[in-house]
This record gives sequence, structure tokens and C-alpha cells, in this order.
Amino acid sequence: MNRRAGISALLVLAGVCGFVLMLWITQDGPGVSPDSTTYIEAARSLLSGNGLTVTGKPLTHYPPAYPLLLAAAAVFQGGDILEGGRILGALLFGVNTALLGLAAYICSGRSLLAAGLAMLIFLFSPAAGSVHYMAWSEAPFLAFCLTAFLLVSLYIAGPTLYLLILGSLMAGLAILTRYSGAGILPAIAFSLLLLGDRPLKHRARDAAIATGIALLPVAAWLTRNVVTAQTTTDRTWAIHPLSSEHARRLVSTLHDFAFPIAGPTWMKVLHLAIGAALFATALAILRRRGYTKSNVHSSHVGLPALSVFFFPAYIAVLAVSISFFDAYIPLDSRILVPAVPLLTVAFVWAARSTAQVLNRRIIWCGFVFFAVISIGMNARRAVSQAVDMHENGAGYTSRYWRESETISYLSGIDGTLTIYSNGPEVIRFLTGKPAVTIPVKTFASTGKLNADYEHELGRMCAKCRAGEALVAYLEGITWRWYLPTAEDIESSSDLPVLKRFKDGTVYAIREPTSLPPAFPEEATHPQ
Repeated sequence: MNRRAGISALLVLAGVCGFVLMLWITQDGPGVSPDSTTYIEAARSLLSGNGLTVTGKPLTHYPPAYPLLLAAAAVFQGGDILEGGRILGALLFGVNTALLGLAAYICSGRSLLAAGLAMLIFLFSPAAGSVHYMAWSEAPFLAFCLTAFLLVSLYIAGPTLYLLILGSLMAGLAILTRYSGAGILPAIAFSLLLLGDRPLKHRARDAAIATGIALLPVAAWLTRNVVTAQTTTDRTWAIHPLSSEHARRLVSTLHDFAFPIAGPTWMKVLHLAIGAALFATALAILRRRGYTKSNVHSSHVGLPALSVFFFPAYIAVLAVSISFFDAYIPLDSRILVPAVPLLTVAFVWAARSTAQVLNRRIIWCGFVFFAVISIGMNARRAVSQAVDMHENGAGYTSRYWRESETISYLSGIDGTLTIYSNGPEVIRFLTGKPAVTIPVKTFASTGKLNADYEHELGRMCAKCRAGEALVAYLEGITWRWYLPTAEDIESSSDLPVLKRFKDGTVYAIREPTSLPPAFPEEATHPQ
């Protein structure tokens, strides 16, 4: 009873600390990236009664769960999407911290130290912090995955139909949050098939039921997409296999989660190989001593098994997506952060269980030692990152964009003009003006050259010459390698420079009509 009260108090305390900390970090609102603007636009469209649409078109490229959560959170904040996103991110940071601690507590045989370590690793992870202070879908995705795994592991320990149904629905919601969450299906199916002490035909039936229930909401969403937009996910099939750069980035990202130190790729591969070998050795010892067999029907084994199965399945889904649908997916900390905390749970279980089976406390002490080093190494960067976010914001809500001269200028022009830009989403987000992307030279998702680039560039210039549009090139958008540079625009078009600011350039034939100020006595020209 005392231990149960202790873990409850620890989880609540950690969750509240995570919630309050994230509220402090995001005092000026959540960070906003290009993806975020799509989620925000869809949520605003939903609240205005126009359904999940973006720039007048049905949302299909991204799944609907996160925009729906944003809209729901905004309802409790007077319709303020950004404030709703801030509260949602803080709440999810607290919830995910507590869920991860609970998972580690169960896997470690009810060790408060293990739960505390897992939560500290998460709280001081720069990657975990960033996906909660940014308006991104990874935070709810992780929450749905953790909840699904906890429920399914409880079902393995004591089969009760409602646990299977709830766990499967959580898995379905995970996929409705991120399409790459499809990796959760084989993880759950394999766990239900291989674990438990029920007859095989019953376990196979459970796996089929879980998969079917999880796919129901996904099937409904994809059907809606086909009916309203004649596409499932707005992605084009093309073959662009994984490259050595993808492998290098994967190794570097995984290594830096634990030990964020600079070094050659071979060193990071060696460190990861040592970690994998130690984990495999622990599994072999536990199997040889009969530990896994005797606990095959318990959540103590079921939960780490789900985590271990999920990691390669998730990576495989990402590999397929990159190779055939979207070559632009980066294997960075944001993309991988949903899988790594779950893998942490498996390592906690392996270290704790091996130490108990062999009666070698030194094994557990060694794991704790390296975990503390990892926490310390990550804490410095996490604290610096949190302070910077608190003081300056992140992404399109940062001070840089709030004080942008180019954005200030665009805010005051005639709203009927079409603005071509290398950052149309930030213009729409900060000014509310219509903006579209300048012609692309290469399609990012396929890597193929745009055969119509010259024609599209000429059409853009023609609209500008007719006074119907202008081009705004933003210096702060540095990652879109597939777009022409400012030098390309100037050399390949006959558009003169109308305004040149320190953070951008506006190209047009003549000065656009300015909007009348709402308060003439206080208005100043936005130069």
C-alpha cells in the first residue's frame, strides 16, 4: 500500500512539474513551424464551421487527430488556437512524463527508482521538450502509443475485452495522429500472438480483433479523403530508396538521444552496437534462465515486448515512406522521438530483470550510473533550449518573425493581391494575407525536376506585371533547397526589386495599394 501511494505521488508530482515547466517555457505561445500552420489552419477552419480544410481544400496530407485536439483545446480558451495549443502541449508533457514513469515502474517490478529515472530522462531530453513546446503532432502521438501499450499489456496479463477494445482504439488514434504510426499495428499483433498463456487460436483472434478495431477510424478517414479530395493521403508514388545519408542521420540521431557528443559516425555506430549487444545478451540470459517464459503472461514482460516490437516496425514504416512516398522525411530527433522513450522502457526492464535473475546488483547500478550521465549531458542543452524558448519563442512565433520588417510591410498591403513567396505559410499565419509558393525547381517528395518550372515562373511574373501579385522572398526560410534562390529570381525574371529589407526582398512592378489603418491617429507606415 505504501509503495502504491509512493508511485502515485511520484507520477502526479512529475506530471504537474512537466505541465508547469512547459507553461513557463511557452509563455508567449507554442512554437510554430510550416507543419504547425497547416494544423492551425485546419483547426480554425473547423471552428468556423468549414470542416477540416486548409486554404479552401480538404485536409488530407496530414491526419486529423491533432487539428481536432487543437480545436477542442481552443474551445476552452475562447477560440484562441495558439493558447489552446500551448495548454495542450503542456498537458501532454505532464501526461507523457507520468505515463512513461508508470511504464518503467511496471517493467522494473515496481521500482520507484526506475520510474524516477525514466521520467528524468524524458524531462531533460531536448527532443522530448521540443515536440511539446512546438505545435506538432508527436506529443499526442506518443500519448496514444503509451496508453495503447499500457492497456494491451494489461490485457495480456488478464484478458478483459474492454482493455483490448480501448487499447486498439488508442492505437487507431495514434495512426490518426501520424500516418507513420501504422508501425503500432504489427507491434500489437505480434505481442498478442506471442505472449500470454491462452491457446494460439485465441491469441490469433485477439490480434485480428485488435488490428480490425485500430483500422476502423483510419479507414473512415481515408474514405472521407477519397470522397472529398479523390486522394487518400495526397502523396505520390515514386522510387527514391534510402541513401547512406539517411543511415548516417539515423545513427547520429539515435546516439544523440542518449549521449549528445560530437564524434565520427563510426564511433556512434560502435556505441549503438555495444548497447544493442548488451540488450541482446540480457535477453539471452533471461530466456536461458526461464524468466521470460515464466512471465510471458504478465504486463511485466508484455510492455517491454510491445516497445521492442514497435521500434523496428516504426523505422520500417519510415523507410517505406521515404523510399516510395516522401523522400523529404528527415530522420531527425522530431521524427524519432515517439519511438525512443518506449525503447528506454525496454532497456530499464532488461537491466533491472537481469540484475534480479543473476542476483548481481552491480548490473542495475551500472545502468543507473550511465542513465545519470545521460541525463546530465542532456540537461545542459535542454535547459539552454528551454530558456531560449521562454525568452525568444520558436519558429514563426519567435521574436525574429514578430519583428520582421518584411512581414510588417506585407501586413499593410492590399489583401486582394496574391503574394508569391518561399515562405507562404508564415505570411498567411502572421498576416492573414493570401500567399502561395513560388514555382519549385525540384519536387521535394520525389526528388524529380519540375519540367514546367520555366512556364510557371513566367506565369508568376506575368501576374506581377499585371499588378495582381508580388514576390516576397524571406531570408529566414533557409531549408527549402528545392525552391529557386533570390538570385535565381532576379536573374531569370524581369521583376525589379521594390523593397529590400534586412530579412527579405519584395519584387514587384509598382508599389501595391496600402490598406487604410484601423486607427489613423496611431498608425505609422510599417517600414
